[in-house]
Amino acid sequence: MAASNNTALIVEYQKFFDMFDRGKQGYIMATQIGQIMHAMEQDFDEKQLRKLIRKFDADGSGKLEFDEFCALVYTVANTVDKETLQKELREAFRLFDKEGNGYISRPTLKALLKEIADDLSDDQLEAAVDEIDEDGSGKIEFEGN
Repeated sequence: MAASNNTALIVEYQKFFDMFDRGKQGYIMATQIGQIMHAMEQDFDEKQLRKLIRKFDADGSGKLEFDEFCALVYTVANTVDKETLQKELREAFRLFDKEGNGYISRPTLKALLKEIADDLSDDQLEAAVDEIDEDGSGKIEFEGN
């Protein structure tokens, strides 16, 4: 990330931090984080947020200083929830499952890997395919639920 982007993020985070640090004490209460996330229009999972608060409020004081707040907000903003990730992976898998039979064949996978990493030798490609095709069926299936 470019330095100017980092600076812009910090300025934005400072604005929201200051909005909730009304007494200018240099910290905000952990209980305010949900409100701040809403104000910043950040999506978050309540359970995950509580977990992150515990992680970033290392001393358990219930207070987050600006650096802790920045780390927490950055983490929330850059976290992809499992459901979204699963959906994106399934869609990507479908792109390569041209026949629509629910799997990718070994030759198709090998060709895809060759496109992505054209510097791999045939032996390296075979080893990669073997690792991905764990059961040796010759069919690579999407197992995400």
